[in-house]
Amino acid sequence: MSALLYRIDHPARGLWYRPDGRFDPFIFNLKEAKAKDFPMDYDSRYAGGWISACKNLDNMRDWFSREDALELIAHGFSFYQIESSEYRMEPMQALFTRKGVIRQVKVPLDGIWA
Repeated sequence: MSALLYRIDHPARGLWYRPDGRFDPFIFNLKEAKAKDFPMDYDSRYAGGWISACKNLDNMRDWFSREDALELIAHGFSFYQIESSEYRMEPMQALFTRKGVIRQVKVPLDGIWA
């Protein structure tokens, strides 16, 4: 069984953490930063390579405004639909691992914010 998830991603950084685990909240650079107040302190449930994602497009729109998305794209981020066989669903998000990714497809903004 697999799940379709949605994530904003960058090859060298995250919105709250760098790939090396250092806290570096880029999200505060956004003008609107709709998700800036989400609790993103270190949590052991992310250990072992678990990565945060949105459960569906509505969840993605809850986290990011179109304005946030445009700014993120201008800074090298992209939006993806990810199919993963290794995932966990939580109330406000989903978690997945890179090793469980079956398919990852870039999603245009119009596919999220029509």
